[in-house]
Amino acid sequence: MEIIKKVDCYLSLGSNLGNTQQNILNAIEAIATEEVLINTSQIYETLPIGFVSENLFANACVQIQTEKTAHDLLTFLKQLEVNIGRKEKSEENTYNDRIIDIDILLFGDEIIETTELSVPHKKYSERNFVIVPLCDIAEKLTDPQTKLTMRQYFFNLRSTELRIIVNNSKSEEQ
Repeated sequence: MEIIKKVDCYLSLGSNLGNTQQNILNAIEAIATEEVLINTSQIYETLPIGFVSENLFANACVQIQTEKTAHDLLTFLKQLEVNIGRKEKSEENTYNDRIIDIDILLFGDEIIETTELSVPHKKYSERNFVIVPLCDIAEKLTDPQTKLTMRQYFFNLRSTELRIIVNNSKSEEQ
C-alpha cells in the first residue's frame, strides 16, 4: 500500500481589480475543491507596492494540505488564476493590476529554487500584506531558510497597518 504524503503549504492571495474581496473568496473556494483547506486569514485592504495604481488590494493567506508536488501545485494555481480571469502576468520587478494573484509562500520545509518557482517566496518576509495575514493563521510557523518565525518577521516589519475588510478567519489555536 502506497503512503501518500500530505504537505502543509501556505499561499498568499491578492486582488486589486473588480470585486477584490469576492475574487479572493472565489479563489479560496476553488482551491478548497482540489486541496484540503486548513486555515484562512482575514482579508486585508492594502496599498499597491512596487507600482502605482488607483486600486487598493485585498490580500489574504491560506494554509492547505496537498498531495501535489510544489511544481504541480504551481501549475494548478496558475491555471486557477486564468480561470478566474487573470490576463497578464507581472514580469520580474514590473508589477501591474490583477484580478487575482496566488503565490506559494512555503511548501512544507522545502527550499526550492528553479526558474519557475522560489520557495520560500522571495521577499515575502518583508511584505506586510503577506506577513500580517500569515500571522493570523500561523504565527509560530518557521521559515526553513532563516529559522525565524512569522511572528519574528512581523516584529521586523516597517509597517503593520492594514485594514481588515472581511473577517472570515478560520484559524484555530496554533
